[in-house]
Amino acid sequence: MPDSDPPILATWLPHLKKIIGQPDDELVLIGHSIGTVAIMRYLESLESGRVGKVIFVAGFTDQLGFRELENFFETRLDFSKIIDKSKNGFVAIQSDNDPFVSEQYGERLKDELGTKLVVKNNAGHMSGSVDGEQSCTELLELLENL
Repeated sequence: MPDSDPPILATWLPHLKKIIGQPDDELVLIGHSIGTVAIMRYLESLESGRVGKVIFVAGFTDQLGFRELENFFETRLDFSKIIDKSKNGFVAIQSDNDPFVSEQYGERLKDELGTKLVVKNNAGHMSGSVDGEQSCTELLELLENL
């Protein structure tokens, strides 16, 4: 994504719209961490159309206390605008020991969007090596839920 350090929603959202073009029932969107919020903001902004499926990895719904992410949360997510924008629903893959995103966010996604929740044991943030965390190089749960 452009402007990723720090991430800027005002840049990311138009970029997503441009690369996606007209969404359709075949499109699967997969996002990790702040990318999940970018996807929700994208879906929230859709006036017409929907995607086939959405998979959130280490997703969250509220500010986590990182200043550089505040611009994604200037307004609350409007789940009522998001929920019907995915033909085949939503999947959230959360780790039970993520140092940044607690399991409660998977539960919130489940409550707000009817998301299928998959909890992965001891997977950390499921990203590259951060603070000594081993990189996540396989995520079979993602493939199983396509």
